Amino acid sequence: MEIENIVKIIPATEEQKKQYAIYKKNEKEITNNFINSIDSDGSFDAIFDNYEKNFPEFSKEQLEAFPDFINDYELTDSEKILVLLDQFEEIKLYEKGITFFVDENNFLKQLSIHNDENKNDLIRFISEDQIRFKNEEVLTPILNIQIMKNQDPNELEVVGVTRPLKVNDPVAFIIEGKHLQGKIESFGKEGEMNVKVYNSKEIKNLTLPSTVKVDPLFILDKTEKMVYLKFTYEEAVAALKNKNDINTNFKKGENPIFSLMLGNKTDVIAFEKKIEDKMAPVEGRLELKRMPNSGMAYLDSNVKFKELDLDRPIYGLKLNEEQKSKLKKTGELGLVSGFKTKEGKDFNLWVSLDSKLNKVVTARENDIYIDKIFGVVPTDEQKNKIKSGEGALLEIKDKKYFIQASAATTKADGIKSFTEEKAKEFKLIPEDKKEEKKNSKAKGMTV
Repeated sequence: MEIENIVKIIPATEEQKKQYAIYKKNEKEITNNFINSIDSDGSFDAIFDNYEKNFPEFSKEQLEAFPDFINDYELTDSEKILVLLDQFEEIKLYEKGITFFVDENNFLKQLSIHNDENKNDLIRFISEDQIRFKNEEVLTPILNIQIMKNQDPNELEVVGVTRPLKVNDPVAFIIEGKHLQGKIESFGKEGEMNVKVYNSKEIKNLTLPSTVKVDPLFILDKTEKMVYLKFTYEEAVAALKNKNDINTNFKKGENPIFSLMLGNKTDVIAFEKKIEDKMAPVEGRLELKRMPNSGMAYLDSNVKFKELDLDRPIYGLKLNEEQKSKLKKTGELGLVSGFKTKEGKDFNLWVSLDSKLNKVVTARENDIYIDKIFGVVPTDEQKNKIKSGEGALLEIKDKKYFIQASAATTKADGIKSFTEEKAKEFKLIPEDKKEEKKNSKAKGMTV
């Protein structure tokens, strides 16, 4: 463990230790005096007051330098003082056989009594990632989001437990009108938060004072496993309410708030959309996106067509017959070139068929990241197959998965994945000839 990660505190002075020794010496005396003064005229009050005055005073600096939480166990001021005085045998243990003390260099250590099978005690340093201070506490929102049975489906209730933010937690915040996201790197003594920003070209690192509102970009499932979000709960609710050309009136059980927070598209649902200055009932998918400059979340919609028309141009580009045939057969064209901006600049789009919307849908090239998929780096050959729309088999955690990039999937990452068996069942990949022959024989025998 590096020395800079070890927690240093301000221990009790020699004078405080002497004062505490006097306090302890008088403990027996006060007990006897109490017994003897039960039937007296109240002289015990003066004795007790004098006894209390013997307890050493600890400065605010000493107490604030001591962490409020160690491994999520909250210490009282009395417990902190006992550690500072090296009276760890008197501390209420937060876990059986574990307590804390200060070494000769004023570093905080943990003592685990009878830690191993040979009943040996284990002493180790407390590191900075094991501690927290109360002024660092920012609570995460939730375990889950749900609609209660007797509740208006448009009124959402957040339910679950809370916990303080920790180092490495993903967070969102607003600075000078810009909606930024990042990861907590460390906390300061005054409650400030050091954050690595990952959605800004200009800003890479920030120190946020405790006055800045910081929201978690994750929730916790029932096992307290972290589920990452693209948008906070407040952003999702605000985007739904602030959209003047879309009106949502969700039925019970279909509220898509959580899907939107994950950055996913919704299933095809009913809503109202402004068409020719009038709100009209439509069906389609909803999705949260961010404005390019401010990063503010807004609600986008993709409306269902009455029927599929592959002759309709896509950003000015008409599909050729081969592309139309491939879309009808596989639903994927992969990464298509030939698109041009108004300024004449070339760009590429992922092109897919969304059969539930009866339309061709697209995604920007950098919206689907294929350089690493589920922790695996594809080979150039595999990437080329994915770009072509064909898809590729990847070995992920000792199992083969068929991977396709798709603008039609509802998932935020734009990746469709199937087990090898399912991919063969859906005829996404051709069966091996030997396997096909084997299956054919097996079917014949069954008949």
